[in-house]
Amino acid sequence: MAKYLNSMGTSYMFEGIITKATRHVVLISPYLSINKRLKELISEGIRNGVRFYIMYGMQELKKSEKDWLLSKPQITLNYSEDVNAKCYLNEKHCLLSSMSLHKYAEAHLTEMSFFLSKTEDPASYQAVVKDVARLFRNAEKQNIQVFSIDFPPVLHPEQQVEDIPASHDILRSMHVDKDGLAGGGKVHTAMLAARHRTTVKQLMKFFRLAGLTQEAEGQVSLTEKGLAVGGEQRSGQQGDYFLWPEDLDIELLVEEVE
Repeated sequence: MAKYLNSMGTSYMFEGIITKATRHVVLISPYLSINKRLKELISEGIRNGVRFYIMYGMQELKKSEKDWLLSKPQITLNYSEDVNAKCYLNEKHCLLSSMSLHKYAEAHLTEMSFFLSKTEDPASYQAVVKDVARLFRNAEKQNIQVFSIDFPPVLHPEQQVEDIPASHDILRSMHVDKDGLAGGGKVHTAMLAARHRTTVKQLMKFFRLAGLTQEAEGQVSLTEKGLAVGGEQRSGQQGDYFLWPEDLDIELLVEEVE
């Protein structure tokens, strides 16, 4: 269940979101200022192999701070004038807070927050993740890179691509609805590919190697194994497409292929 935090607890847990992350950190704040302490935390995370997704909603970011953020390939920076949320999360925890990042670490400010654990309250955590993903997909197109929060970079380097599909319109054209979800806890191949930083073509090739799909006379279909892991095959206006469980264990499939 959610845990209430006062000002001191908010600051402590916020730093933990960054220092305890192993894959990614998402920072959403309407106001953004990169002071010395926040820069130290982000730099430490980058050294530990963490990728940062940052969104702000008020154009008060100093040019020097923006240039520093954009100089880091491990940071994706987005602007959206509609953002008023203050939300900070990694792959295990989430902090919903009154604390904005324009005056972070100023001790005199009174803050109130709620802290969520993916393990202890998975439903609430996943609800936040879906809203965060939607925020980024709907962010200003000149800044946006479509992504999904909960991806591990487990595909081989030669299977990965640097650029995630560039817009929500691309995903929608591949039968992804406005929420990026197909319903029932399943996602389209395009969203799963974006989640794992690869292309649909490469992911389908991997599924064939893993025995989830098969091809005959130019037609791709699910195997019994593909059905067993929760795959579905459907037909749409642009042809057949596949749905997959959003928590499909790609890491285990990689091990099986190897």
